[in-house]
Amino acid sequence: MKPRPVEDAAVPVPVVRPGRLTDARVVPPTVVSAMVVRHLPPGRLDVVESAWGEARVALAAALEAAGGHLESAHWDWRAKRDRCESGELVLVAAEAEEVVQGLIALDRTPRPAVLTPGGPVVYVDYIEAAPWNLRAASHPPRFLGVGTALILEPYCSRWSGG
Repeated sequence: MKPRPVEDAAVPVPVVRPGRLTDARVVPPTVVSAMVVRHLPPGRLDVVESAWGEARVALAAALEAAGGHLESAHWDWRAKRDRCESGELVLVAAEAEEVVQGLIALDRTPRPAVLTPGGPVVYVDYIEAAPWNLRAASHPPRFLGVGTALILEPYCSRWSGG
């Protein structure tokens, strides 16, 4: 399926539903309110990369020094902007403390399932928790449950591609 041109793409209104994350900075960890935002405006990817870029590079270096690897070390969410603006991808964010704590980019059009023929499958193009929410020896995560909140969005919203 060819993406719709930007000039034809309707700009979807963000849809917000309540969510919960676990604040791992306190002992014992505490459940806190969060928001899951479907149709995050692609223009916010600049803010995300400004906040995450240096932290991602630092975490990647720390993990590499310890013999590990950060799969998302080379990622830049701004590279997804055209596909989001064309309507090919839907951005979903998990937010807490007014900061994006994680992002997922989902294909707008569900694909046919292979394992359960006849049913649709939602394809995850990209998923990432903010670098400060990842477990590493150099620092404990701020929030737990970011990936879970994101991966559950298609189910919680009865995903139909938009």
